Amino acid sequence: MVSGKEITLSKEKDKRKVVTEFYMAENNFWHKLVHKRGGTVEENIDNTLKSIYEEAEMIVVNAGKEKAAFFCKYVANSAPLELVGFHVKKEYRNKEFLTEFWSIVRMEFRGAFYTAICSINEAAIEHLKRIGGTIEKDVESNGKQFLIFKL
Repeated sequence: MVSGKEITLSKEKDKRKVVTEFYMAENNFWHKLVHKRGGTVEENIDNTLKSIYEEAEMIVVNAGKEKAAFFCKYVANSAPLELVGFHVKKEYRNKEFLTEFWSIVRMEFRGAFYTAICSINEAAIEHLKRIGGTIEKDVESNGKQFLIFKL
């Protein structure tokens, strides 16, 4: 429970619908200067969906009746576990909720996993370091630098 709201999880099939709902709540600053694409809302939605494998499982974290966050878990037979997308609504980016969120993510993965963060998203990078994430490598993809974190 976070701030008196029950935390529940739901698996979602319609990834576009969920990403759209979350991204529509973000301001232009976030879309232009934080998102890895740095484009319009629709461009960023399309870019995010391209980076989420079709086989990945999308899990929405609800606080009461509101969708507060989502994450996408990808499990391949021999590859390491991957967190291939996550987003927390601005009003839930606080210590109490984020602690619960990462506890849920770790419980779902049941072990170490990897995620990539674009180097322009400094807030996410600092946050992942604070919660114990370690940078495994720095890679370039489509002209952008990404840090691969192990959590």
